[in-house]
Amino acid sequence: MLRVVSVNKPHLSAKSKKAGLLPHIWLGMRLILRFTAYHFALFFIIPLLCRWERGRYNKTIADTKLQKDPVFILGHWRSGTTFLHYLMACDPQFGVMTNFYAFFPWFMDAGPKYFIRGVFARFMPGKRWDNMKLTPDSPQEEEFALHRLFGASAYAGWYFPMRLRYFFEKYVLLNFDNERARHCFGQQYRYIVNKLAIACSGKQLLLKNPPNTGRVRLLLELFPNARFIYLSREPSEVYYSTIRMHEQLLSRFAVVPFKTMDLSVFVPALYARLIGRYKDEKTLIPTGNLIEVTYEQLIRSPEQTLETIYETLHLPGYSDVLPAIRTYLNTQKNFQSAVYQFTPSERMATARMMKTGKRIISPDRK
Repeated sequence: MLRVVSVNKPHLSAKSKKAGLLPHIWLGMRLILRFTAYHFALFFIIPLLCRWERGRYNKTIADTKLQKDPVFILGHWRSGTTFLHYLMACDPQFGVMTNFYAFFPWFMDAGPKYFIRGVFARFMPGKRWDNMKLTPDSPQEEEFALHRLFGASAYAGWYFPMRLRYFFEKYVLLNFDNERARHCFGQQYRYIVNKLAIACSGKQLLLKNPPNTGRVRLLLELFPNARFIYLSREPSEVYYSTIRMHEQLLSRFAVVPFKTMDLSVFVPALYARLIGRYKDEKTLIPTGNLIEVTYEQLIRSPEQTLETIYETLHLPGYSDVLPAIRTYLNTQKNFQSAVYQFTPSERMATARMMKTGKRIISPDRK
């Protein structure tokens, strides 16, 4: 039973009370000033800077020719793609989409980016929803830049959960109304990549984006000599981890309640179709430009897995970047990922559900 204990507070003079109020007043004023400055920049300064950058750089972006086609990291959400992205981003030969570029894609190559980046750094959280470290320069998915610039992203579904299925169908599986709409999306994606290439001084781009798993055909149309790394993970782990991911992100971004959204149906249905699409389209990838690895293999022996990736895709410089990779791995020794316990029958049933796309077991596991 909770007991409430009264405490006799010491008597404060009027002068002491007044002195004690001053820090609170100053703190309140600082919050008001910060709020005002943020919205002034959002509604007045940023639109002007966007217009200035478009006028100065749009032709340059459109005319950009990549020196080398990108390296794409593919795989369903929660399959280890982020971990691999962070590891390979240790290699300075690659240019990557950063958090700053992803969430402020209007300023990838403009002077104001340094001021905006400083403001962004003050407001962003230090960790992702899954405890991965976040900084303005941490690697990020270009899907967020697509959403910011064009609204052409599956991730719009996290804001409008009742249309989650629609956005994922359209922008992950590319179910457009007509070929013109598909072409338009391809040009929007190419614009993002060209812009990032300029910001990265022409380096070969390393792009990690789970929605690209369903876009292999389109990516090859845009970048015929692109290289691909595909990660897979045990389906039962993917099932529960993906549901947890959607719940976390919907709770942060949804503008309407999402409790009626049945993720236990949505997740396996999308998984089955996405993996099926990838298997159909991976045959289009030129020989020597694809390597497939498992999450379990990557976690168990990251250095050896990376060496195999570099050798298979003919990427130079693995021995040179190995010290930086080992330094990063040392920072991750205490990282704790979620653990899901299964009986053998549960694991088999969940895997079968994911393969068929139909829910056949209870999703109530925590």
